[in-house]
Amino acid sequence: MGQVTLKSPVLKLNFKRFGGLLITVYNQAVPNRYSFFLRMSDFDDTRVQYEFEFNCDPSSWHTVRMPFNSFKPVRADGVPLPQEMAEGLPLDRQDVTQIGIVLRTEPDVEPDVNEVYNYFSLAIDQIRVFRTQAEPQVVYVGVEDEEDLRIAREYDEEEEEGDDAPEMVMLSDLDDLQKKAEEEAAREIDMIVSNPEIENNEEAVQEFWKGRPRSAAQAVVESGLGFSVVKVRGLNEHAGGRFRSLSGKPR
Repeated sequence: MGQVTLKSPVLKLNFKRFGGLLITVYNQAVPNRYSFFLRMSDFDDTRVQYEFEFNCDPSSWHTVRMPFNSFKPVRADGVPLPQEMAEGLPLDRQDVTQIGIVLRTEPDVEPDVNEVYNYFSLAIDQIRVFRTQAEPQVVYVGVEDEEDLRIAREYDEEEEEGDDAPEMVMLSDLDDLQKKAEEEAAREIDMIVSNPEIENNEEAVQEFWKGRPRSAAQAVVESGLGFSVVKVRGLNEHAGGRFRSLSGKPR
């Protein structure tokens, strides 16, 4: 088994008040499994790092939420530790000195037509931290539709499967994040509209949007922010209390 590692310089990070990391990546061409790792100050002595595995579909964007309590201690070469040893090596969030990503090749992997083993290309857009909070940062109110219901059901199923996921997440500055997201979206839309090669190429347009949110509700769910989604059958612009919320004859 071989492996390739991308790692940061030596850092001094204190994640005591945070619940985990959120990473946005683009995986090119073929499906792959990656491991995001954290190393503590004693790594040179123990050669133990803390990993979170995630799978990526080919040619698509992924936003991966990684709670700190889901990172598992392993040897730097990927060999799992015995359970009793792993239980005695908890992650110290206040003592993170290095972060990175590792890709490993399993022994039974066959080469492709170009005699390349386990081809990969991973672009990292951003790495953020999140923490639990008592109230949501975003409350999305919209008209109910089938696509939003499907997204909500998928999110609920993922939450049920991952008991370690925190209830709410928080970023440092929502206003700056929203402004940045709007600017990036405007640039991307302008790129499509102003580029004839993309504008007239349906396949290129589909490739561009693959894995990206196609509705406001989906964007909120995948943002990593703490949120509540309120879906109703209809909305109006009347002031509160002008119309009754329920209709019918009084009894």
